[in-house]
Amino acid sequence: MGQAKIKQRTAFNPRSIGEWEANDCVNFAVALARLTGWLLHVDWWSVSAERREDIPLDQLTPLRVYVADNQDRIFDVRGVKNIVEFNEGILFKIIRKNGFGNGCVYTRFYDEAKLRSLPLRSHVMTH
Repeated sequence: MGQAKIKQRTAFNPRSIGEWEANDCVNFAVALARLTGWLLHVDWWSVSAERREDIPLDQLTPLRVYVADNQDRIFDVRGVKNIVEFNEGILFKIIRKNGFGNGCVYTRFYDEAKLRSLPLRSHVMTH
């Protein structure tokens, strides 16, 4: 069987991926974090060219929620990727699609309780 067919069979349903992505992948990431115990990661966009870790949330736009392990592997609805693959294949596409200009990406880490209070496009699962 060809590599493309194998990848298709092991991937999530495209409709499910679309639904998850419409909500910043919050529910997918929360479910995976519950199974693994890993922290939730949120990548935020800032229009500030000055890199500051103390930038307040009201000056950031959420890009994606995901889970990663301690070996630089990111577990996303589109598959397991290393940081470079994730940045180039996922984040940069989101940034271009939304027409963001100059700025930078901030990655912050949260537990599920804190994630509920963040200004994301979806409400975190309750069960």
